[in-house]
Amino acid sequence: MAKLNGPLDFVGSLGGISAYKMKGVKKSIIRKPGGPSREDIRTKPSCDIVRRINYEFGGRSRAGKFVRGCFKPLMSVSDFNPGPSICSIMNHIQPLDTSSEYGKRSVLISNALYLLEGFNINQRNPFDTMVRHQPQVVIDKNSLSASVLFPALVPRVNFFPPGSHSYFRIAAVLAVLPDLFFKGEDYGPKDEFSIFPEKVVSEWLVVKTGSEAIQLDLQLPAAPSFNSYSLVLSVGIEMGAAGIAGAIETIKHTGCGKILVTA
Repeated sequence: MAKLNGPLDFVGSLGGISAYKMKGVKKSIIRKPGGPSREDIRTKPSCDIVRRINYEFGGRSRAGKFVRGCFKPLMSVSDFNPGPSICSIMNHIQPLDTSSEYGKRSVLISNALYLLEGFNINQRNPFDTMVRHQPQVVIDKNSLSASVLFPALVPRVNFFPPGSHSYFRIAAVLAVLPDLFFKGEDYGPKDEFSIFPEKVVSEWLVVKTGSEAIQLDLQLPAAPSFNSYSLVLSVGIEMGAAGIAGAIETIKHTGCGKILVTA
Protein backbone atom coordinates (compact mmCIF):
# COMPACT_ATOMS: atom_id res chain seq x y z
CA MET A 1 0.00 0.00 0.00
CA ALA A 2 1.69 3.20 -1.19
CA LYS A 3 1.09 6.66 0.23
CA LEU A 4 1.16 10.04 -1.47
CA ASN A 5 2.33 13.35 -0.06
CA GLY A 6 3.74 16.63 -1.23
CA PRO A 7 2.80 18.19 -4.58
CA LEU A 8 1.67 14.83 -6.02
CA ASP A 9 -1.08 14.33 -3.42
CA PHE A 10 -4.44 13.77 -5.13
CA VAL A 11 -7.65 11.75 -4.86
CA GLY A 12 -9.12 9.90 -7.82
CA SER A 13 -7.89 7.87 -10.79
CA LEU A 14 -4.84 8.68 -12.90
CA GLY A 15 -3.03 6.53 -15.45
CA GLY A 16 -4.30 3.19 -14.19
CA ILE A 17 -3.88 3.94 -10.49
CA SER A 18 -6.37 5.11 -7.87
CA ALA A 19 -5.79 7.39 -4.87
CA TYR A 20 -8.19 7.74 -1.98
CA LYS A 21 -8.40 8.89 1.64
CA MET A 22 -8.65 6.47 4.56
CA LYS A 23 -9.97 7.29 8.01
CA GLY A 24 -7.10 7.65 10.46
CA VAL A 25 -4.48 8.16 7.71
CA LYS A 26 -3.48 11.73 6.82
CA LYS A 27 -1.85 10.87 3.49
CA SER A 28 -3.65 9.62 0.38
CA ILE A 29 -3.53 5.86 -0.27
CA ILE A 30 -2.54 4.75 -3.76
CA ARG A 31 -3.14 1.38 -5.42
CA LYS A 32 -3.86 -0.27 -8.73
CA PRO A 33 -7.51 -1.12 -9.36
CA GLY A 34 -8.15 -4.80 -8.77
CA GLY A 35 -10.88 -7.38 -8.51
CA PRO A 36 -13.28 -8.71 -11.11
CA SER A 37 -14.86 -6.46 -13.69
CA ARG A 38 -18.56 -5.76 -13.84
CA GLU A 39 -18.88 -8.18 -16.75
CA ASP A 40 -17.02 -10.86 -14.79
CA ILE A 41 -19.40 -10.48 -11.87
CA ARG A 42 -22.39 -10.69 -14.19
CA THR A 43 -21.31 -13.79 -16.11
CA LYS A 44 -18.50 -15.86 -14.53
CA PRO A 45 -19.38 -18.96 -12.46
CA SER A 46 -16.66 -18.03 -9.95
CA CYS A 47 -18.61 -14.85 -9.12
CA ASP A 48 -21.88 -16.66 -8.45
CA ILE A 49 -21.95 -15.84 -4.72
CA VAL A 50 -21.16 -12.18 -5.44
CA ARG A 51 -24.07 -12.04 -7.90
CA ARG A 52 -26.42 -13.54 -5.34
CA ILE A 53 -25.35 -11.05 -2.69
CA ASN A 54 -25.74 -8.16 -5.14
CA TYR A 55 -29.18 -9.33 -6.29
CA GLU A 56 -30.54 -9.55 -2.76
CA PHE A 57 -28.99 -6.24 -1.75
CA GLY A 58 -30.68 -4.67 -4.76
CA GLY A 59 -33.99 -6.23 -3.73
CA ARG A 60 -33.76 -4.81 -0.22
CA SER A 61 -32.77 -1.42 -1.58
CA ARG A 62 -35.74 -1.30 -3.93
CA ALA A 63 -38.07 -2.44 -1.16
CA GLY A 64 -36.77 0.42 0.96
CA LYS A 65 -37.52 2.81 -1.88
CA PHE A 66 -41.14 1.61 -1.97
CA VAL A 67 -41.41 2.08 1.81
CA ARG A 68 -40.05 5.62 1.59
CA GLY A 69 -42.55 6.30 -1.17
CA CYS A 70 -45.37 5.47 1.23
CA PHE A 71 -44.59 8.52 3.37
CA LYS A 72 -43.00 10.73 0.70
CA PRO A 73 -45.84 13.31 0.99
CA LEU A 74 -44.75 13.81 4.62
CA MET A 75 -41.04 14.19 3.92
CA SER A 76 -41.23 17.93 4.58
CA VAL A 77 -41.10 17.08 8.31
CA SER A 78 -38.07 14.78 7.95
CA ASP A 79 -34.76 15.93 9.44
CA PHE A 80 -32.61 12.92 8.47
CA ASN A 81 -32.11 10.34 5.74
CA PRO A 82 -34.44 7.41 6.60
CA GLY A 83 -33.03 5.16 3.87
CA PRO A 84 -30.41 3.24 5.89
CA SER A 85 -32.80 2.65 8.80
CA ILE A 86 -35.44 1.24 6.48
CA CYS A 87 -32.90 -0.97 4.70
CA SER A 88 -31.91 -2.42 8.07
CA ILE A 89 -35.55 -3.44 8.55
CA MET A 90 -35.51 -5.08 5.11
CA ASN A 91 -32.45 -7.06 6.27
CA HIS A 92 -34.72 -8.78 8.79
CA ILE A 93 -37.62 -9.25 6.39
CA GLN A 94 -35.90 -10.85 3.40
CA PRO A 95 -34.70 -13.98 5.30
CA LEU A 96 -38.35 -14.72 6.12
CA ASP A 97 -38.64 -16.15 2.60
CA THR A 98 -37.46 -19.71 3.31
CA SER A 99 -38.79 -21.26 0.11
CA SER A 100 -36.60 -19.40 -2.42
CA GLU A 101 -32.91 -20.09 -2.93
CA TYR A 102 -30.31 -17.70 -1.59
CA GLY A 103 -29.77 -14.85 -4.01
CA LYS A 104 -33.39 -14.90 -5.17
CA ARG A 105 -35.29 -14.54 -1.89
CA SER A 106 -38.37 -12.34 -2.06
CA VAL A 107 -38.87 -9.30 0.17
CA LEU A 108 -42.24 -10.27 1.67
CA ILE A 109 -43.01 -7.11 3.63
CA SER A 110 -46.58 -8.28 4.19
CA ASN A 111 -45.22 -11.10 6.40
CA ALA A 112 -43.68 -8.65 8.89
CA LEU A 113 -45.62 -5.40 8.66
CA TYR A 114 -45.32 -4.85 12.40
CA LEU A 115 -41.63 -4.01 11.88
CA LEU A 116 -42.65 -0.84 10.06
CA GLU A 117 -45.25 0.37 12.54
CA GLY A 118 -43.98 3.20 14.71
CA PHE A 119 -41.14 4.12 12.33
CA ASN A 120 -40.41 7.82 12.84
CA ILE A 121 -39.89 9.98 9.79
CA ASN A 122 -37.97 12.53 11.87
CA GLN A 123 -35.51 12.23 14.75
CA ARG A 124 -35.29 15.56 16.63
CA ASN A 125 -38.95 15.63 17.69
CA PRO A 126 -40.49 12.15 17.41
CA PHE A 127 -44.24 11.97 16.96
CA ASP A 128 -44.88 10.48 20.40
CA THR A 129 -43.09 13.39 22.12
CA MET A 130 -45.19 15.95 20.27
CA VAL A 131 -48.56 14.18 20.48
CA ARG A 132 -49.00 12.33 23.76
CA HIS A 133 -52.25 10.53 22.89
CA GLN A 134 -52.33 8.19 19.92
CA PRO A 135 -54.83 8.83 17.10
CA GLN A 136 -57.60 6.27 16.68
CA VAL A 137 -57.50 4.45 13.35
CA VAL A 138 -59.79 2.34 11.22
CA ILE A 139 -58.09 0.89 8.15
CA ASP A 140 -59.73 -1.46 5.65
CA LYS A 141 -57.66 -3.18 2.98
CA ASN A 142 -60.75 -4.45 1.16
CA SER A 143 -62.08 -0.95 0.53
CA LEU A 144 -58.63 0.69 0.32
CA SER A 145 -59.72 3.23 2.89
CA ALA A 146 -58.72 4.54 6.29
CA SER A 147 -60.01 6.96 8.89
CA VAL A 148 -57.84 8.71 11.47
CA LEU A 149 -59.31 10.47 14.52
CA PHE A 150 -56.87 12.81 16.23
CA PRO A 151 -57.75 13.72 19.82
CA ALA A 152 -58.23 17.32 20.85
CA LEU A 153 -54.74 18.79 21.10
CA VAL A 154 -54.12 21.00 24.12
CA PRO A 155 -50.77 22.86 24.18
CA ARG A 156 -48.45 21.80 27.01
CA VAL A 157 -50.93 19.10 28.06
CA ASN A 158 -50.88 16.54 25.25
CA PHE A 159 -49.40 18.69 22.47
CA PHE A 160 -45.77 19.79 22.55
CA PRO A 161 -44.75 21.44 19.24
CA PRO A 162 -41.09 22.44 18.84
CA GLY A 163 -39.84 26.01 18.77
CA SER A 164 -42.11 29.04 18.62
CA HIS A 165 -43.95 28.42 15.37
CA SER A 166 -47.39 29.98 15.02
CA TYR A 167 -49.32 27.42 13.01
CA PHE A 168 -49.68 23.68 12.55
CA ARG A 169 -51.81 21.26 10.61
CA ILE A 170 -52.51 17.56 10.89
CA ALA A 171 -51.73 15.24 7.97
CA ALA A 172 -52.34 11.60 7.08
CA VAL A 173 -51.09 9.54 4.13
CA LEU A 174 -52.43 6.20 2.88
CA ALA A 175 -50.31 4.20 0.41
CA VAL A 176 -49.95 0.80 -1.24
CA LEU A 177 -46.78 -1.14 -0.39
CA PRO A 178 -46.07 -4.21 -2.59
CA ASP A 179 -44.03 -7.29 -1.78
CA LEU A 180 -41.03 -7.65 -4.11
CA PHE A 181 -39.98 -10.74 -6.06
CA PHE A 182 -36.85 -11.71 -7.97
CA LYS A 183 -37.22 -11.20 -11.71
CA GLY A 184 -34.17 -12.31 -13.62
CA GLU A 185 -31.54 -9.81 -12.50
CA ASP A 186 -33.83 -7.38 -10.69
CA TYR A 187 -36.62 -7.18 -8.10
CA GLY A 188 -40.11 -5.82 -8.52
CA PRO A 189 -43.79 -6.25 -7.60
CA LYS A 190 -45.85 -9.03 -9.16
CA ASP A 191 -47.01 -6.51 -11.75
CA GLU A 192 -46.56 -2.81 -12.43
CA PHE A 193 -48.97 -0.39 -10.80
CA SER A 194 -49.40 3.38 -10.54
CA ILE A 195 -51.35 4.09 -7.38
CA PHE A 196 -49.97 7.19 -5.74
CA PRO A 197 -50.18 7.85 -1.98
CA GLU A 198 -53.27 9.74 -0.85
CA LYS A 199 -52.57 12.68 1.48
CA VAL A 200 -55.23 14.51 3.48
CA VAL A 201 -54.55 17.52 5.69
CA SER A 202 -56.55 19.65 8.11
CA GLU A 203 -56.76 23.40 7.81
CA TRP A 204 -53.97 25.43 9.36
CA LEU A 205 -54.49 25.80 13.10
CA VAL A 206 -53.06 28.17 15.71
CA VAL A 207 -50.47 26.53 17.95
CA LYS A 208 -51.38 28.54 21.07
CA THR A 209 -55.02 27.45 20.95
CA GLY A 210 -54.51 23.83 19.84
CA SER A 211 -57.41 22.06 18.18
CA GLU A 212 -60.62 20.14 18.70
CA ALA A 213 -60.71 16.46 17.78
CA ILE A 214 -60.16 16.12 14.03
CA GLN A 215 -60.99 13.20 11.75
CA LEU A 216 -59.23 12.65 8.43
CA ASP A 217 -60.68 10.20 5.89
CA LEU A 218 -58.58 8.67 3.12
CA GLN A 219 -59.57 6.66 0.05
CA LEU A 220 -57.31 5.16 -2.61
CA PRO A 221 -58.80 5.05 -6.14
CA ALA A 222 -58.08 1.44 -7.10
CA ALA A 223 -56.34 -1.75 -6.04
CA PRO A 224 -53.30 -3.28 -7.78
CA SER A 225 -53.89 -6.19 -10.15
CA PHE A 226 -52.15 -8.53 -7.67
CA ASN A 227 -52.81 -9.51 -4.06
CA SER A 228 -49.28 -9.37 -2.64
CA TYR A 229 -49.45 -5.86 -1.22
CA SER A 230 -50.23 -4.05 2.02
CA LEU A 231 -51.60 -0.68 3.07
CA VAL A 232 -49.45 1.76 5.03
CA LEU A 233 -50.95 4.68 6.96
CA SER A 234 -48.62 7.47 8.08
CA VAL A 235 -49.53 10.52 10.15
CA GLY A 236 -47.76 13.77 10.89
CA ILE A 237 -47.87 17.31 12.22
CA GLU A 238 -46.61 20.01 9.86
CA MET A 239 -45.56 23.39 11.26
CA GLY A 240 -46.29 26.60 9.38
CA ALA A 241 -45.57 30.32 9.23
CA ALA A 242 -47.05 33.26 7.35
CA GLY A 243 -45.31 33.78 4.02
CA ILE A 244 -44.51 36.98 2.18
CA ALA A 245 -47.95 37.09 0.52
CA GLY A 246 -49.69 36.31 3.81
CA ALA A 247 -50.47 32.68 2.99
CA ILE A 248 -49.30 30.11 5.52
CA GLU A 249 -46.37 28.04 4.28
CA THR A 250 -44.97 24.75 5.59
CA ILE A 251 -41.69 25.06 7.49
CA LYS A 252 -39.47 22.26 6.26
CA HIS A 253 -37.66 19.86 8.60
CA THR A 254 -39.88 20.67 11.56
CA GLY A 255 -42.96 18.96 12.93
CA CYS A 256 -43.14 15.18 13.15
CA GLY A 257 -44.36 12.08 11.39
CA LYS A 258 -44.40 8.30 11.66
CA ILE A 259 -45.85 5.14 10.15
CA LEU A 260 -48.86 4.59 12.38
CA VAL A 261 -50.51 1.36 11.23
CA THR A 262 -50.36 -1.17 8.40
CA ALA A 263 -52.82 -3.66 6.98
